Parts: sequence; C-alpha cells; structure tokens
Amino acid sequence: EAFEAVFAKSLHLLGFESTILDVVYPFLEKIGLLWLTDHAIPAQEHFASNIIRRKIIAAIDALPLPQPDPNLQHTTVLFTPEGEWHELPLLMVQYFFRQAGRNTVYLGVNVPLNDLAFYVKHKSPARLLFYGITHLFDMDINQVVEALLQRFPEQQIIMAGPLTGAVQLHHQQLSLIRTQGELIQFAKGNILI
Repeated sequence: EAFEAVFAKSLHLLGFESTILDVVYPFLEKIGLLWLTDHAIPAQEHFASNIIRRKIIAAIDALPLPQPDPNLQHTTVLFTPEGEWHELPLLMVQYFFRQAGRNTVYLGVNVPLNDLAFYVKHKSPARLLFYGITHLFDMDINQVVEALLQRFPEQQIIMAGPLTGAVQLHHQQLSLIRTQGELIQFAKGNILI
C-alpha cells in the first residue's frame, strides 16, 4: 500500500511521464543494482515491477488509438528477444508511441525468432524495435542482431537499451538507440532513424 500511495502522489504532483522517467526508472535501476549484488529479494523487485506494469498498461489503454495503418508501412513491432524478460522499458516505448499517435504492434517479451518471422512474413511491418537489458540470451547480443539482420532484410532493425553498448555490428539497416532520451524522442516521432 505504501508503494501505491507514493506512486499515486508522484502521478498527481509530476504527471505520468515525469513519474516514470524521474521516479520509476531511477528506482528500478537501484533495485537492479541491489539485485545484482544480492542485496534485494527478487520478490520485492517483482512486486514493485508488477505495480508499475499495471500502471503503464492502464496509461496506454487510456490513450486514443492511432489512425489505422493497414499496410503497416508506418508501424513498428515492439518486442524483446528470446531470453529477455524485462518488459517495463518496452511498455514505456509503447506508451510514448501511442501518445504520439504512432502505430505499433506489441509482441511482448521473450519472443522466439521463429514467432517473429511468422508475423513478419504475414504482415511485413516497416520496423522491428527490440529492447535489450540482460545477457541472458543463448547467443551473444551481436549474434542476436546478426540473426535479425539476416532473417529480416526488408525491415529496419532498431535496438534500444543498455546492451546497445555491446553491439559491434554496423549495417545500414540497423539503428542503435543508446539513450533513454533518444528512445523517447524516436517513439514520439521527433527524430528519424
């Protein structure tokens, strides 16, 4: 209840975007560091994350739907690759896209490459945006990116998140969004990639 009360007060004082960017993200970063150093109980992180997840989904649902994009020429598919379970940043990207009236298809977390390929084969979206935080993949992040580039030569591949720093590949079809600010500006349509 205390966490919910603090979250509600922050929403009232700061608004949704500032609460997420200035309160929630720093909180999650600190929890992540505590977890990595065995100073946090995973259940505490899951408890807080699930409350935040519900709030973000409610905020997304409260926004109007964007204009339809029947050919998906202006649509971005949002996902995390198989082995990546961090959903909150991906939900925030979804929120900022929706807030800007931009179309997305939200596939969620831990998406197997074959499932993504099935969707792309049948729908041909313009862009695939994935978020990477952890090194929990079966492959090195460069192998993940290379697999996406090879499998989806017609799509722009966009990667965001802390793991972008480990990507050593350069390709005209690949865009790396290295900061939270750039990601938000891209989602809002303020910068082109």
